[in-house]
Amino acid sequence: EAKVNTSWVNINSEYEEAIYNFINRVLGSSKKHPFWTEFLDLYNEIYKTAHIYSLAQSVLKITSPGVPDIYQGTEIQNLTLVDPDNRKKVNYDKIWHFYEKLNNIIFSGKEITDSKQFSDIENEAIKLFITHIGLNFRKDNIDVFNKGEYIPIEVIGEKSDNIIAFARKSKDKTVITVVPVLVHNGKFPINKDFWADTQIVLPRNFDKNKYYDIFTKKTFETDSSLKLADIFSDLPISVISSF
Repeated sequence: EAKVNTSWVNINSEYEEAIYNFINRVLGSSKKHPFWTEFLDLYNEIYKTAHIYSLAQSVLKITSPGVPDIYQGTEIQNLTLVDPDNRKKVNYDKIWHFYEKLNNIIFSGKEITDSKQFSDIENEAIKLFITHIGLNFRKDNIDVFNKGEYIPIEVIGEKSDNIIAFARKSKDKTVITVVPVLVHNGKFPINKDFWADTQIVLPRNFDKNKYYDIFTKKTFETDSSLKLADIFSDLPISVISSF
């Protein structure tokens, strides 16, 4: 990217070949090689957190003011690097395979009370689930996203610095987005105890007191606040809508 040692127009073949050979030797080394010990420890430490952040970014993209910019192929987890690595042909068969696996959950309309329904599905399929439900919800409630207010939501409690929360509000609809940030818990979903007493506080002018999570269909009744431990009991992200 910085073009310090080589570039498309000034190719340093010796440098590129050295890098290529180095990477091949490392990746082709024995599993007992020190590289694998250190790398896999780091991978296992950060992967679940990165996965949660990926879902959080998808939700923010869909519910924030503006137009969601979703590249074809990124409806599922996409672990490619920057150009030209991310220009690979989209594997639509793979995406359709995951979509078919999700049909029973997507179209059941029932509350999801067992988080294993998500943890047992390949991680790529969970992102597709979030994207599919989120975009269709946005389409069905276009006024609140095109014309509705953007209202920051207050967060209080021990982990208040680890939450992004805001509402999109129209005359007839209130939609609240809640996602974690700067979280390293190693659990999926994030352990309930992690959130302690943290909660979001609904503004007094919110005239709705019955809500549901658009992903899990879990329902909430409140006119004041919602605990994060309840919101994130099944998934580490949430979009909560008034009825």
